[in-house]
Amino acid sequence: MSTTNTILAIIGMVVLLAAWGFSEKAEADAGWYAGVSYSQLDYSEPGLDLDFSTVGGLIGFKLSNSFAIEFRGAKGQTDDSVYGIGVQVDKTTSVLGRFSLPNETNVTPYVVAGFSKGWLSADGGFKTDESDYSYGIGAAFALTDQFSVSAEYVSLLDKSDVEVAALSLIATYEF
Repeated sequence: MSTTNTILAIIGMVVLLAAWGFSEKAEADAGWYAGVSYSQLDYSEPGLDLDFSTVGGLIGFKLSNSFAIEFRGAKGQTDDSVYGIGVQVDKTTSVLGRFSLPNETNVTPYVVAGFSKGWLSADGGFKTDESDYSYGIGAAFALTDQFSVSAEYVSLLDKSDVEVAALSLIATYEF
C-alpha cells in the first residue's frame, strides 16, 4: 500500500471514529491527562540507518471517550554516528489527534494522526529540521481508572527516501 493510500485509509478511520466519539456520552468522558514517554527512533534512507532514543512528555485533552488531542515533546537521549561523525536528535514535537476504540476490557486500541517536527544535529555544527504528517497505531492498558500504559508505533516522517518511525512506551495519568 502506498503512503498516500495509507494516509487516506487512516483519515477515513479518523473521521468514522471522531463521528462515533461525539456521542451523548462525550461530555462525561472529557478531561485532561498528562504523561511521559520513552521512544526508540529509526531513521532510514538509502544506504543509511540510524537509531536514537528520546524521553519526553505529553499533555492531552479528551473531548470524548473516543477522541483526544495531544501535544507531545521529546528530547534526544542517545546518538548514533555516520562515518565517525556523531549525529543526534535534538528534539521532536507533535500535535496529534488520538482516536480510541473503547470497549469492556482494560485494553483500548487507538490510532493517532497529526503533524510532527524533528530537529537533528551532527558534530561540526550541522543542523537540520524536518516536519511531516504523522500517523500510527497503539494500545493503552488501563492499570487503574486514572493510570494507563501504552505501546505504540508512529511514522513521524515519510518524505522521498527518508523515513523516521518511533516505537514508544507511554505512561499517562488522567486528572
